[in-house]
Amino acid sequence: MAAGVIRRASLLSALLALALFAAGCFAPIGGPGSAAPATPQSALSPAIDAARAAVAAQLQSGGFTLEAPVSGYEPGAPGDLQATPKAVFRVNVIDPGQGWVVIYDAGANDAAIDKGEAFAAYLTSFGHSNYPADAQYTLNVLDSALIFHWWSAQRSSDAERARAAFELVSAVGHRIDVVG
Repeated sequence: MAAGVIRRASLLSALLALALFAAGCFAPIGGPGSAAPATPQSALSPAIDAARAAVAAQLQSGGFTLEAPVSGYEPGAPGDLQATPKAVFRVNVIDPGQGWVVIYDAGANDAAIDKGEAFAAYLTSFGHSNYPADAQYTLNVLDSALIFHWWSAQRSSDAERARAAFELVSAVGHRIDVVG
């Protein structure tokens, strides 16, 4: 009988220890009144961050700002570019459906140029159907980054402002012409 009591006590002790361990794993960090630390955002690659800084500085010279990375916008792009690491930003233009700046990290300057030329070909063929009929595009290469931006006068409530932002973004890096 004593052996059975000892086994039950050992089992209860083990269960209690397991319960306390599990509770500790899910308890908030810090004491009462302290907030749990924020989950860090994933970091931008050096190429994307350098291109973002260059675009932001250029836009700032015209009185615009480049807003933090956002989600919910996926540009129409050739298939191989869709798998390329990217970050999406937004210029503070009035229109909610415009002002997107997408910066891709192609990994090398030659790759950025190749991907930019493929994107330009896509935009001059069937790819333009993903954008308004009057859309203007800019594709720019800055080191190993490819910068994409577009605007539409027909969809803009302030075409002058949208065009000014477009021209500023177009001035960053080496421009790849989109003819068509």
